Amino acid sequence: MSSQQPQAVRFRYLPDTLKAQVPKHVTHAIIDSSVTFVDKEAFSRKRKLLEVIFGSSSSEQNSNLLTIGYDAFSNCRLLSRLHLPTTVIEIRDDAFANGKSLVEVKLPHGLKWIGERTFADCTSLKLIQIPSTVEELGFRIFVNCRNLVSVELTEGLLVIGEKVFEHCTSLRNVAVPSTVEVVEANAFLNCLKLEQRFPYTDELHEALRHRFDDCPLHRICYEQAFPQVNATAMELDDMQWSTETASLDCFGMTPLHMLSLSTVPNVQLLKDLLQQLPNRTQLACTKDRWNQSPYDYLFLELDTNKTSGARELMEHMIEVTLLHPTQSLGLDRWRRDIWNRVDFFQTNNEANTLTADRIHTAYEKLSHYWQLEIYSLLELAIWESTMDEQRRQGEVVDRQGCRIQCGVQVILPHVMAFLKDQDWLVVGFGIETKVD
Repeated sequence: MSSQQPQAVRFRYLPDTLKAQVPKHVTHAIIDSSVTFVDKEAFSRKRKLLEVIFGSSSSEQNSNLLTIGYDAFSNCRLLSRLHLPTTVIEIRDDAFANGKSLVEVKLPHGLKWIGERTFADCTSLKLIQIPSTVEELGFRIFVNCRNLVSVELTEGLLVIGEKVFEHCTSLRNVAVPSTVEVVEANAFLNCLKLEQRFPYTDELHEALRHRFDDCPLHRICYEQAFPQVNATAMELDDMQWSTETASLDCFGMTPLHMLSLSTVPNVQLLKDLLQQLPNRTQLACTKDRWNQSPYDYLFLELDTNKTSGARELMEHMIEVTLLHPTQSLGLDRWRRDIWNRVDFFQTNNEANTLTADRIHTAYEKLSHYWQLEIYSLLELAIWESTMDEQRRQGEVVDRQGCRIQCGVQVILPHVMAFLKDQDWLVVGFGIETKVD
């Protein structure tokens, strides 16, 4: 028996539409441009709903929608993406609750109110950005969003209320803006990743408030997705590009982690960073407190949004911090080995054939080959020094004898161990002098 695709059921929602008039098996809904209010429970439990378009076309510009009512899209188990129009100013309680497949939500700048439990039990949601026009996050808005990793908050928010992020067990990228006056004690209740790092609530809140105080690059990368706080070229030019400004934050993250976790991947900012940061190769493979590198988060973003700039961002980072440094390696076969381990991403259309493990392995190989080359250069230098000493003393130079007697077998292991301890050796230890 041949399987058949379910038939598409399209429905245009008009101002006088009643709940009973919305087809039970609707798959594609168009919210007409004349609609200003989506009624309570209008599309609730429409379990085959796949897509919602606001306005007369896929463009958001011709929508006049202002309010999304209580439970309007709750229990829509197949709805995966929502780009709300710029006109929306209010989302009422439980509007998108229990959207098990919801992976991407774009909230408009100008939104003023998000109701209680709006995204409760949206277990596929991983990244979200809260506009600065929202002043309060209320009761349990993101409760049980157990795959939510990154929440972008910015200046303008005043209150983080009761149990907002309760049971967001994967949450690890969030910062409390300076404008916030109240953070309820249980706002991050059972956020296991955060609590693991800061077991006491007061310590966690303090860390989130001051996360970027000594990390200006982190702040720019975290806030760059918000139109009203985009970093200007002058800000970037004036920044002190040094290891200090690109250090780790309280979660062990680098600026590249921030860009990888952003809801809006910014390739140009990445290029600016990689062009000027002195330790870019080190930062690209650094793992945070949860053993995740920027690449791990980029793959998460690729999985969340197939059309985002995450792939381009990942490709450029690999090119500059991994493939370009291989030019300094002495052997072609070592270079080819590393290129093979990233599957020649330039000619591969399927980003998911790459894995973070493959990239990490390529960095390990690069560091290993650099270590071998440095070892060889040091050995040659010590050998040459021993022969020079014989020449100065007027002795006949015994090349083989000098190699045996120069003590390289004793000296080199200690030298290499010292360099490794000083973070000078492997890629993760920052041999960045080899990169122009």
